[in-house]
Amino acid sequence: MNKNSWITVKLDETLKTSEIIKLIDNSYNLSIGNKCGSTGKTLAQKVYDYLTTIPKGKVVTYKQVAESLGNKGLARAVGNILHKNPDEHKYPCYKVLNSKGELAEAFVFGGKEIQKEKLEKDGITVIDNKVDLETYQWKEK
Repeated sequence: MNKNSWITVKLDETLKTSEIIKLIDNSYNLSIGNKCGSTGKTLAQKVYDYLTTIPKGKVVTYKQVAESLGNKGLARAVGNILHKNPDEHKYPCYKVLNSKGELAEAFVFGGKEIQKEKLEKDGITVIDNKVDLETYQWKEK
């Protein structure tokens, strides 16, 4: 975005907090839309749908998910979307790691210990809160 697209808000209590939150959400949706041609909600659903395709015993990286959406620059947006995952059972976000194979410090459903448990239950070895991507990363064909 450029300065012509900025939203300026005077924080003097003339706007309700809910209105400010809506403006922030709109700004976020517009900025990620510029990167991939999707709105925030559409992009989020694409991320969640992608999670359902990851095979048992495999993991992916944030960058890998972003690349599947057409823009590796969306990796941080993918992380934000996963942190708002509405259904941990339907959308297995525990299978997404950083590019070093490290578990998420703030895994949304209970922290990295829970993420580790879920990965190990899936047959993935976790050593020192890290997964060997050479062994477990899903390579799409």
